[in-house]
Amino acid sequence: MRKIPLKNVPSQIIKVVLAEQNCQLKVYYRFGSMYMDVIVDGQMIQAGAVCRNRTSIVQVANDLFAGSLHFLDLLGDSDPNWEGFGTRYSLLYVEPNEAIPKGFDL
Repeated sequence: MRKIPLKNVPSQIIKVVLAEQNCQLKVYYRFGSMYMDVIVDGQMIQAGAVCRNRTSIVQVANDLFAGSLHFLDLLGDSDPNWEGFGTRYSLLYVEPNEAIPKGFDL
């Protein structure tokens, strides 16, 4: 499992290589919730996913993205908010060959 660093800002783009996949993660705040777009090698994998605590961001299995992305509330059971990035809320990447941690949903 790998932690992906986030800034305390309401909108950001993270470019990161995950399991040899060139990923671009767009995290943004809208209508009181956090959302994420997942782009791999220029192809949209997931658009407008609502970010929920311990729930997989990529909800549909596909051949273009291996592994899973999850937010984790370190202090309770709340959905992520940009004001707590880096302190309360972590974004985690689970490698394709790793087991999903207990209490996480696919």
